[in-house]
Amino acid sequence: MTFSDFNQTGKFGCDHCYEAFEVQIAPLVRRLQGSLNYEGRVPSRGTGVFKTKHQIKRLRQELDKAVKAEQFEEAVRLRDEIKSLEQSLGNTDK
Repeated sequence: MTFSDFNQTGKFGCDHCYEAFEVQIAPLVRRLQGSLNYEGRVPSRGTGVFKTKHQIKRLRQELDKAVKAEQFEEAVRLRDEIKSLEQSLGNTDK
C-alpha cells in the first residue's frame, strides 16, 4: 500500500501501515484526536461523571495551549471552569 492509497481510501491495509507511515500520519492523528495516544471513548449512558472527567481533561489541554499562547484571560476562564467541574465531581462522590 502507498500513502496515496491511504489518502484515497482513508483506511490502511494492515497494522504495519501505521508504522510505515508514522511520519506522515502523526500530524493528522494529532489534529483529529488532539493526541497521538488513544484515550478511549466517553460512555453515552450512566452517570455524568465520565463525561465531566473527559471534559476536565479536554479543558486542561485547552488551558495548556492558552498559557503557551500567552492568552491569559482565556487561561483564567478555563481554570475557573475546571475548578467548577472538579467541585461538582467532589459533590457527587459524597
